[in-house]
Amino acid sequence: MAKKAKPLPLANPVPDRFDLIPWGAVCQVARTMTDALKDHDEGGWRSLSRREHVSRTLRHLALYLSGDTSEEHLEHATCRMLMALDNKDEPKYQVMTIGPGGSVGIGDLKLEDTGEFTGALGTVTPKHQLHISRLPG
Repeated sequence: MAKKAKPLPLANPVPDRFDLIPWGAVCQVARTMTDALKDHDEGGWRSLSRREHVSRTLRHLALYLSGDTSEEHLEHATCRMLMALDNKDEPKYQVMTIGPGGSVGIGDLKLEDTGEFTGALGTVTPKHQLHISRLPG
């Protein structure tokens, strides 16, 4: 009787148990993020800080717990937490710009290697008066 051959090990074994992931919830997140494209730019969330995503997560959870049904708050909170997890720990800055004519913008920016600040507000140029504070992260 011939011996049964041992199966060869995988070339790139993955120790993580992907079979434990609740794929139905992943589909809900994908649906929520797809629906968000009606009102938001694709990938625009990447310009927000981890702290901002956590803050928005907590807002959605508080609204869910208070009984608010204006949005699918658990789905939105889950999306925000995934965004926070995906966010790299780059130094982020909260900035308020005062531009020509007194226009005001507030948002999160990242300090680039070039010395420029970039992010949701675009590139901040010397014509803007800046009020910058570093966010913990």
